[in-house]
Amino acid sequence: MLEMKTLILSRNANAPLLWGIAVSATIIGEFSGWNAGLNQGGIGGMLIATLLVAVMFGCLLMSLAELSTAIPFTGGAYAYARAAFGKKMAIVAGTSQILEYMFALGTILVAIGIQFRSILEGSFLSSLGEPIIWAVALVFFVILNSSDPKLFFRSALVLAIAPLIVLMVFWFEAIPRFEIYQLLSIKAGVGDSEWLPNGLFGIAWALPFAVWFFLAIEVITLASEETIAPSKNIPRALLLAFIVLLISALSILILNSGVAPGASAIGSTDAPLLSGLETVLGGAMSIKLITALVLLGALAGFHSTIYAASRVVFSLARAGYLPVQLSYQYGGNRSPKLAVYFVAILVFGLALAAKFLAENISVVSLLLNMSVLAAMVSYFISLLSYVSLKVRYPLMERPYKSPLGVTGAITSLIIVTVAAFFMFTNSDFRFGLFILASIYIFFLMIFLVFEKKFVNEHAPEEDFAIHLKNKIYLTGDTYD
Repeated sequence: MLEMKTLILSRNANAPLLWGIAVSATIIGEFSGWNAGLNQGGIGGMLIATLLVAVMFGCLLMSLAELSTAIPFTGGAYAYARAAFGKKMAIVAGTSQILEYMFALGTILVAIGIQFRSILEGSFLSSLGEPIIWAVALVFFVILNSSDPKLFFRSALVLAIAPLIVLMVFWFEAIPRFEIYQLLSIKAGVGDSEWLPNGLFGIAWALPFAVWFFLAIEVITLASEETIAPSKNIPRALLLAFIVLLISALSILILNSGVAPGASAIGSTDAPLLSGLETVLGGAMSIKLITALVLLGALAGFHSTIYAASRVVFSLARAGYLPVQLSYQYGGNRSPKLAVYFVAILVFGLALAAKFLAENISVVSLLLNMSVLAAMVSYFISLLSYVSLKVRYPLMERPYKSPLGVTGAITSLIIVTVAAFFMFTNSDFRFGLFILASIYIFFLMIFLVFEKKFVNEHAPEEDFAIHLKNKIYLTGDTYD
């Protein structure tokens, strides 16, 4: 086995670069996905749901900032659960993270193929099949992710700024075209209003869709091992990214629903921003150029989500829960190349499965729903870990402390639980829930059979948990 020193990632990221990976990973939620919540809750229900989810993420991110600076390794939720609850819960948390990012990547890759085919239509490349487009996109982003961590962080920052510029152009053009009747175009049920067409239940049904505005912002915590001065840069980056995404989410919700074709049509389309841009820029730009602008959001999300998935795979492999070869690093930049390649192969397989099954079920929708469900499990475990460590180990070294403390974590826990409950009661999510439960059981069974054979107690997350149990409180400098 490689010496542990070679399995520690190098520190390259400052606050602006961390902000870049958080925004680029999350910005696709402003481009699509959220709009189905309009059909569930109307503009009023979706707005209230978005504000509730914003409270949930605000409290969650403050808790994660404290955890990621106290346990500054790339494992994220797996590392926190390992310290708080042990190996079995760590496996559930790590599995949840992988599923969240892998299902999101499969969905984004399918969307990239569809949008590229639309752009190439009528050209000599129009005969290219979507699998070829997927392969080209994967090769390009695998190179960006595996060649040099510094290149990845800088390119993620560029891919965060570019979609934000597209959104700001839309906001600027949409404001003079905004009409209140477009915002309230969803028909109300008996006894309900146009503001809340499905009443108070509509707010609850819209919660899962509001989550898409902020999904994957926690990717910053997976970079704690690669962050310069994590106790300062991680909280700053999380706060700034959250503020930008909150403003962006509220702006796109109101303006995209308030211009033609209106909230009713926007709630049923697969590309809400594309529809809005066609309204405000249709006379000045071709549909292909507008589609290319929308494609920026998918490319940004794909780039940073590959990073997130590969870092979780790397950390679990380093600890022995996955084949240790996936944690090996090659070259002077100490990049976990094999983990990136492994993620790319799995994502391509998911996209092929989506294409094969597309005629029978809405696989893209299913993958999105499963990604959100897995994320909610990961958030739930992270928040429980925060509360447990706060209560059981009050003297644990914490370079940064959440100003909201346990109260903030419990507030977020309540909203996560309510949102997840209403996801489970929705028939569209049941098949995905069954698959997720099966995957969790499969991984736990493998772990229970082989636990003593493959867990590496010298991995940073494992070593931290062992020392913590013995009441030896470590600082982030221990593994520098």
